[in-house]
Amino acid sequence: MLRVFDDVLPEGVFQELREEVFDEKTPWYFLNDSAYSDKYWEPGQSSFYNTIYLDGEVESSKKDFFEKIVNVLLMQTNTSIDTLYRIRLGLHVSSSSSVPNKAHIDDERPHTVGLLYLNDSDGDTLIYKEKYDPREGLGAVDSFKKLDSLTISDRITPRANRLVIFDGHTYHASSTPTYPSSRRTLNFNFV
Repeated sequence: MLRVFDDVLPEGVFQELREEVFDEKTPWYFLNDSAYSDKYWEPGQSSFYNTIYLDGEVESSKKDFFEKIVNVLLMQTNTSIDTLYRIRLGLHVSSSSSVPNKAHIDDERPHTVGLLYLNDSDGDTLIYKEKYDPREGLGAVDSFKKLDSLTISDRITPRANRLVIFDGHTYHASSTPTYPSSRRTLNFNFV
């Protein structure tokens, strides 16, 4: 169910979004591990985030602005929504080589992922064939750890104003960019 939309937002709306996210006053919070807790930390897996909205809790005064953006994205792609779980900004800084972060899912509940790239980058998103199965009775981390290997089904290169929508139980991973200085995304999870 992978869907990719290029130039998804009208140019003026996209520029307004970029101005907000790239503003030096936008707060970013450090994560030792971009996919899991510090317990599974490995060098090169760090990133920054800014949670706007999470499970009914407003985490940012900019929630209305970002929710409007998500609604425009859904309208532009003829995607319906019942429940919005999360809106989150992501930032990976560049490194000397592009390295995939850990494969993960964003939430154990059934959901769909929307991932909007805010700039061009070589930090590809890897989409794997393997999926999390909640019927196993394992949490997402334990379920992932028991996999012997993962098979890449799709590789999405970040392009400004490109939206990717896929099943939230599909394992996926970001990659660190080598250019430009950062890879920035707007991520939202919904039913």
